[in-house]
Amino acid sequence: MFYKPKTLAAQLGVQIALSLVLVWLLATVVALWVLIKELNSTYDQGLKETAQRVLPLAISDFRLNQFGLLDLRPELSLLGTLNLSVGPRILSDQPEYLMYQLRDFKGRILVRSNNAPMTPMLDSLQTGFTHGKNFSIYTA
Repeated sequence: MFYKPKTLAAQLGVQIALSLVLVWLLATVVALWVLIKELNSTYDQGLKETAQRVLPLAISDFRLNQFGLLDLRPELSLLGTLNLSVGPRILSDQPEYLMYQLRDFKGRILVRSNNAPMTPMLDSLQTGFTHGKNFSIYTA
């Protein structure tokens, strides 16, 4: 069934080749695991920084909206003019790469992105990361 080398040198060569293939496969799996871990860490850090920068703007827009000022003067909106370098503008009709919800301490949704669900993404409001099957959610 398998090729059995007849000389000792040939047997040694086959064993070394198989060992190198096995080590190469193991190194590839470890490198892939490290790459995925580092990419997820980088994306999580970017999500956290974005949340920390967008939160004050969303609070400002919410307060302006409470007094009806955004209906009278939409140019006062800080989120409406925000331009993320990685994708389209927030609060526009274009597709968005970032999904967010601004909720009060009771859990009611005050402001949300166009692609965010109408219901809260999380039941609890604990600061930090929550990793789901398809999403990483950061609560600030």
